[in-house]
Amino acid sequence: MKIEDIRAAVADFQAAPHAFGSCVRAVRALHAGGHADKARGVARAYAKALGAAPDAGDALATLVFDAPVERFGPGVQIIEEGAPGDTLYVVLTGLAGVKRLGVGEVAMLAPGAVVGEVAPVAGVHRTATVFARHPSELLAFDTAAQSVLSERLPAIHESLRATGRERMVAQLMGPESVFGDLDEAQRSALFAQCLPATIPDGTRLVREGHPGTAMCIIASGHADVWQRAPGGRRKTLITLGPGDVFGEIALLDGRVASANVEAVSPLTLFALDAEGFASAMDAFPEARDRIRSLVTRRLGGQPGESEPLPVVRVTRG
Repeated sequence: MKIEDIRAAVADFQAAPHAFGSCVRAVRALHAGGHADKARGVARAYAKALGAAPDAGDALATLVFDAPVERFGPGVQIIEEGAPGDTLYVVLTGLAGVKRLGVGEVAMLAPGAVVGEVAPVAGVHRTATVFARHPSELLAFDTAAQSVLSERLPAIHESLRATGRERMVAQLMGPESVFGDLDEAQRSALFAQCLPATIPDGTRLVREGHPGTAMCIIASGHADVWQRAPGGRRKTLITLGPGDVFGEIALLDGRVASANVEAVSPLTLFALDAEGFASAMDAFPEARDRIRSLVTRRLGGQPGESEPLPVVRVTRG
């Protein structure tokens, strides 16, 4: 480990003492450079910044010392969208790219960035593909290591949840989505109440004629919207993919589904049931009015005048 690399990692931590990724990178760099005591000092400082005891910092340092480093060449896939996976990574060196099906590349992750936190925290399949843009080294934390982190430094778990939520809001409720006219606080409030779900390929999510009880946002995978044509032939109307939303119209005016929705690949979605949707709309009436306005513009008339969109039934549990 070169001294300039160690200095850069420590400087990044000093600039962001509450950042988990920056702490991990600095601790690992110092340890690799033969400065174990200084590495533990950084971990203790991080624990103190989070309001935890010094021994929690020692536990973190031990995890970082023992965690395996995974190396990836340019273009090599680190995480695959739609695949199961619960490993959490921190970029130590290099540069990683993030891309989503139907969207393309959405972000680049520099050293100190946390990778793959959404799936293990939310309990869903991977919601994006991550690949190495340059030769890269990533430190891997398995579920056992994450359990220790959650127990000894619970603020880390909450921070990762917040980071994952921010990323998902940016990806699924961004300017190009039906929620693009809502402000950041309103989008976050809506997403915070969404329930994650992973759906197997071939699952019929919605059946024609059933009432709508949820707004759903696809995070990864694809689903066909189809109707049974005369003679029994299946007629596909549209294929939904990452970022597509359905069901919000039904929650506004009590519609039923006019088509079936079926997963044509492993599907990860975030769903807001009627109870949660009503609660969010009551808390943020401006958000309700803006969504209704967007729906009206999209349908070219008043809600209730056009064909109903398919909806997914979700049960809180």
